[in-house]
Amino acid sequence: MPQGILRTLSHEALITEGALQSAIFNSINFSCIATDTKGVIQIFSMGAERMLGYAAKEVVNRITPADISDLEEVIARAKNLSLTLYTHIEPGFEALIFNASRGIEDIYELTYIRKDGSRFPAMVSVTALRDEEDLIIGYLLIGTDNTARKKIEKERTKLDQRLRDLQFYTQSLFEASIDAIITTNPEGIVTDVNQRMEVLTARTRSELIGSPFNRHFTDPHRAQAVISKALSNGKLTNYELTALSQDKQETVVSCNAAIFYDQEKRVRGVFAAARVVTAQKAAEHALRTSEMFSKSTLDAASSPICVLNKSGEILAVNRAWCDGADAANKQPQHMNFSSGIGSNYLDLCDEASGQYATQAALLAKSIRRVIEDESQELTIEYAAFTATEKSWFLARITRFHGDSANVVVAHVNITERKIAALREHHQHRVVQLLAAKAPFEDVLSAIARNVEEINENLLCSIELLAKDGRNSRIGAAPSLPDFFKSAIGDKSVMDDKDAKGRVGQEAISSSQRFLTKDDACLCCLATYQKLADQYGIHSSWAQSIVSAQDQQLGIFTIYQRHLHVPSNADLQLVQDQASLVAVAIEKIQAETQQRLAASVFSHVREAIMITDAAGMIVEVNETFSRITGHEQSDAAGKPMRMLSSNQQSHAFFLTMWHELVEKGHWSGETLSQRKNGDNFASMLSISAVRDTLGATQNYVALFSDITLMKQHAEQLEHIAHYDSLTHLPNRVLLADRLKQALLNCKRRGNSLAVVFLDLDNFKKVNDEHGHNVGDELLVTLAQRMKAALRSGDTLARLGGDEFVAILVDMQTSNDYEQVVHRLLEAASSPVMTTEHELCVSASIGVTIYPHDDGDADLLIRHADQAMYAAKQTGRNRYNLFDMDLEEAMLTRHSGLENIRQALENKEFVLFYQPKINMATNEVVGSEALIRWQHPTRGLLSPADFLPLIENHPLSVMVGEWVIETALKQLSIWRGMGLNIPVSVNIGARQLQEDEFEAHLTKALEAHRDVPSHCLELEVLESSALEDMNKISRVMRACCALGVRFLLDDFGTGHSSLTHLRRLPADVIKIDQSFVRDMLEDSEDLAIVKGVIALAVTLKLEIIAEGVETKAHGDMLISLGCTLAQGYGIARPMPEDKLPNWVKNWHTNPAWTA
Repeated sequence: MPQGILRTLSHEALITEGALQSAIFNSINFSCIATDTKGVIQIFSMGAERMLGYAAKEVVNRITPADISDLEEVIARAKNLSLTLYTHIEPGFEALIFNASRGIEDIYELTYIRKDGSRFPAMVSVTALRDEEDLIIGYLLIGTDNTARKKIEKERTKLDQRLRDLQFYTQSLFEASIDAIITTNPEGIVTDVNQRMEVLTARTRSELIGSPFNRHFTDPHRAQAVISKALSNGKLTNYELTALSQDKQETVVSCNAAIFYDQEKRVRGVFAAARVVTAQKAAEHALRTSEMFSKSTLDAASSPICVLNKSGEILAVNRAWCDGADAANKQPQHMNFSSGIGSNYLDLCDEASGQYATQAALLAKSIRRVIEDESQELTIEYAAFTATEKSWFLARITRFHGDSANVVVAHVNITERKIAALREHHQHRVVQLLAAKAPFEDVLSAIARNVEEINENLLCSIELLAKDGRNSRIGAAPSLPDFFKSAIGDKSVMDDKDAKGRVGQEAISSSQRFLTKDDACLCCLATYQKLADQYGIHSSWAQSIVSAQDQQLGIFTIYQRHLHVPSNADLQLVQDQASLVAVAIEKIQAETQQRLAASVFSHVREAIMITDAAGMIVEVNETFSRITGHEQSDAAGKPMRMLSSNQQSHAFFLTMWHELVEKGHWSGETLSQRKNGDNFASMLSISAVRDTLGATQNYVALFSDITLMKQHAEQLEHIAHYDSLTHLPNRVLLADRLKQALLNCKRRGNSLAVVFLDLDNFKKVNDEHGHNVGDELLVTLAQRMKAALRSGDTLARLGGDEFVAILVDMQTSNDYEQVVHRLLEAASSPVMTTEHELCVSASIGVTIYPHDDGDADLLIRHADQAMYAAKQTGRNRYNLFDMDLEEAMLTRHSGLENIRQALENKEFVLFYQPKINMATNEVVGSEALIRWQHPTRGLLSPADFLPLIENHPLSVMVGEWVIETALKQLSIWRGMGLNIPVSVNIGARQLQEDEFEAHLTKALEAHRDVPSHCLELEVLESSALEDMNKISRVMRACCALGVRFLLDDFGTGHSSLTHLRRLPADVIKIDQSFVRDMLEDSEDLAIVKGVIALAVTLKLEIIAEGVETKAHGDMLISLGCTLAQGYGIARPMPEDKLPNWVKNWHTNPAWTA
């Protein structure tokens, strides 16, 4: 270790034990968590480890921040964002970063959950991390702990309630006291009294308050001395006074008085309590004059005492001697207290045998010496034993004064004093071992032997907890046999609520637990009953070893060879020794921490500077020298301001030092100067190190060079406000400029236009030529469109191929048209790249403020809606926002939300329409048709709500519900013996979802009792099936699962033959519009015939829908189509009606003839 550090550590009162380490680690005041795009944690800072209790390796690449957040708060946040943004947001990591993923700075409060399960409120800031191509590569979540603020609020409420309770309690005590209580001001004027004082003086409270205190006593001067004495010495005073009532009655009282203070420690007055002692005084007088005074004095002694004559005959005994006779069987057998007056005490001693014979002989010899006047007084100390206890006594033999040869023998129990002396000696020995840095095992062994030395019947073991807090090992057990130590060592500590003692174990002999008042100790041997019997152990009690910080360190156990319920002294002994072990453990730990602190000081990556109370540098570490260029020898003895760059004001440093003096710590950003004159930015944290009296001894400053981080922050600031590809303002800067433009419009009375521009066919460019060419196109068009604007206008890129322009200072509402035409021309003009000539166009939406009197977000949304309308009406054009269109959109949003709620509230039901084979009378299946059981409008048909969700994400959710519900119903029917397939309708959007196959597979696996061929999917032939290749792949994958496909409404689309050629359908379904009118319309009949012929040629099954009459069925059979469904067969019905319908179904006889 460097000599400079040794010098510092040994400097008198440099820092208190552990303060340096605390100052180092307390500088980390926030948590930083970085994730990848899926939310999996990649970086977990030291602040996060300290705040959440996890080590980085426990969470990195394992969990997401949502896993350590309150689930109910995450769900609520997801729901609120979904309602606000009209989109579905998953209640997980997506909810935490959704705004950040859209480029919106997001700060919110969230409850974090520590590793130990405890929770705390945190303020979380979320930022999206992007690469050079502006693609999100992850997220950064920075959290600060808000516990202190909330705790202060909670504690303040509790303190107010405690104050009210205390006031009520004090007043109750005041009135309930048996003493007469008076309070006075410093001048002795009564300020309050209780009811007892009213009774004592025969005066009312109102008569007493305001009167002089001494007026109510027979001796006013003595009464006034009570007040004066209390005020002068500040201590409790006691006087005997005679109270004088209004009717001249005198009462002797004992008056105690003391001063009381206000919150500023100023004397408010005197509190006096007067207790009536008239009867007590009379009794004392009678006692002093009683002939039994000497006997009473003898009985007052707590030790057994007898009076002997010169022959050794007992002349008198005191009450303690008689009490000893009553409890002779429970007392140490050093003396037969049952011997009463008339017995010869010397003969009893001479006749003693066994282990007390020697002590009894010495006692008799000493008594005879005093009787024979060889000594006026002798004392003998001796030990006494029971099966479970060891006691010490002092026999004091005293000769009567005068000519009498009588002697007094008193046996004084000095066990507490003896044990206290032994324990003091033992503790001194342990301290010497610690000071000599003796091996830890030797220290523990010495503590255990000390206990066994106090009582030879006791055996001791010290068990230490491992770092995991669950397992223990034997630290010391010097007198226990090896087989017993092996049994109790290296085991898991039993779980208990308090973790103090081995709660749940029972005493082996009595099958009961012996607990102290605080449940800290108990007898516990049942777990090792056989082993205990083998070694002759019959009782045990234990005390947990707890640090000053209430950390469980181990267990201190006492074993007893006899059945014994531990006394208070036994429990106090084990508790004190457990505390001594805790001190030894903490000292060893403190020395280890001190060595660690010295190592950290040398190797920590932050610069450390220690100053004295005046701010003069005492010590610096190597990092300090590396950052500043100042070596230890250069910095020592110089003021801390040597690092000042003179770039910060004098007021800044005054504020810093004021906060440091007031609060004891300060942290913030400073601009410092290196030895070579270069300035550098630093993050500085300063903490005051105070002594036990609160006086500042040193300051510890930690700082790191954040110059590069600041430069990076400036780059991030640019990234946060400008698009990395086109260098146009991004969404954040656009919002700020639009808000400023709106304020200017309000002041000047001008108009402005918000122009939303979306490139047409840009996706095609990316797909055909790649993203690099697409990016090159975006850059060129951005430059053109920016040049098309006027001075003062703003063009921003929202992302992808979306741009927004702000046209300011418009004198009339039509001033925007020329600019919009220039933008259309700039977007539609061909762009020449290295290898390609690219042509795109733009769809533009425009809204005018203040005609559209919305805020910035609403104006952009309205322009977006207008752009969408322009794209719908042909592209390469612009459209002005229409308020009626907005109302329609709101209506649509309301309808979508109602459908979303209906799905959550399970308001949708399925009806089933049977399919039959008209030639065989067989029910071949049914079609599941959705209905809405609306709470107010009743049962709604699909036409009332399905068009609203077409091509909307909700259509996918409804479609998945239909599949899941149909599979559940198939499972129920199969249990009833009904085995028919069910077909469900699949929308184009659902079929084109990337996860369609996976969701279908999961649904089928959830209903393994339903064969996959029982599920049929009907694809609407007229649907907008954009990517035929993808649809074909998905359908073939589903077919591999066993699912069959039907091509629904065949003949109504524009690419029927193409669909038949490319899609793996098993069945063609003739649309009901052709079937219904084929009997009257020859064209419809021709289409039906053509479809049937086509199916026969392609070897596909064919089914007709819309069969409403017998004539329809006859015609279809004659044309070769036998499968049918329609109102002529059965209307759609609830699921509970279909089994009975199938059972009772009878086909038209003409069809089966």
